[in-house]
Amino acid sequence: MKRHIKAILGALALWLALLLLLLAAEGRSPAASIRSFGDALWFSLITMTTVGYGDLTPVTPLGRALGAVFALCSVGVLAALISLGLRLVGGELLPRLRLRFARRRRCYVFDGDGPDAAALAAALRREDGGCLLVFPAGGEGRVGGEKAVRLSRTPEELKKLRGGTEGVMFFFLSGDEAENCAAALAAARAGFACCCLS
Repeated sequence: MKRHIKAILGALALWLALLLLLLAAEGRSPAASIRSFGDALWFSLITMTTVGYGDLTPVTPLGRALGAVFALCSVGVLAALISLGLRLVGGELLPRLRLRFARRRRCYVFDGDGPDAAALAAALRREDGGCLLVFPAGGEGRVGGEKAVRLSRTPEELKKLRGGTEGVMFFFLSGDEAENCAAALAAARAGFACCCLS
């Protein structure tokens, strides 16, 4: 997440520098229609969204070159914003909402989605068709479907999202027994029921 924030801040700093350069280039020309920072901002937004009203146009060679840069960046900026929005909605927001709205359903939380977890999840689905299965984000993707959520949260964070510990069971099935026991102890301290492979 920090990497994304740094990239966004870097892009904003570059955009600001281009806006100031555009304003400096156009401000010297008496025929320029871009005379203030607001004009430069408006021109860049309208150009990058490919609307292009034509109310503001650069007249200097440097201003036109910067206008071309804004036009060429439009596809990249829009694609990045759409990608970021989809990643936030699909990767964070929707799984959190599904977990929050499934408070009345049993919830089984797995520490991974390896073969053991996939087999257990399939058995739980057959036994309890209304359950919600929670797997860590970025796993192998062995288990999916409408009743599976990918969300990496600590037991305490899940407790807040879910509004308590009732109806939630953790399964720790990794190959490392010590890691399983430590994770199960942390979940048990938070008040959750746990099963630990040892």
